[in-house]
Amino acid sequence: ISIRGGEPTIHPNLFEDYINPAIEKGLKVFLETNGSFASRDNYLDILEKLSNENIHVRISLDKRHLENMDFIQKHNKFEDLSKFSSDAVGKNIDFGFYFLGMSRNEVQKMIKGTPLEKYEEHFHSLTFYSDIKNLKIKGRYINVDGKACEGFIK
Repeated sequence: ISIRGGEPTIHPNLFEDYINPAIEKGLKVFLETNGSFASRDNYLDILEKLSNENIHVRISLDKRHLENMDFIQKHNKFEDLSKFSSDAVGKNIDFGFYFLGMSRNEVQKMIKGTPLEKYEEHFHSLTFYSDIKNLKIKGRYINVDGKACEGFIK
């Protein structure tokens, strides 16, 4: 099961309402996040809950978003993500960084000399991704209003 946002980690009962029930049913959970949880007050609580072999944390970093950050914002973001990486490795958390709209070379150039550079084995560059409105995704999903739906995502 894939849990995406907006930013799913801001949901106050994310684990209790969505992740834990999925794991109890034997499902693997892919949690797609922008990684902002790494700078929040409840970081250690979230970190502990992510320490489950049935959870994969997918941190998405969009090229356009990164390009619009100034040096300080980018530095702070990479510091937070580096701290998470160190903690995640220590707790055996399954995670990866997915750089959207960027080639491997662009990613390497962007993170060169930053604290995030030493976690390069967790990087995945996605040079192309389609506009979600053009994808025909069929299945069961939870709409933004919290209601369960089935069929094609609209």
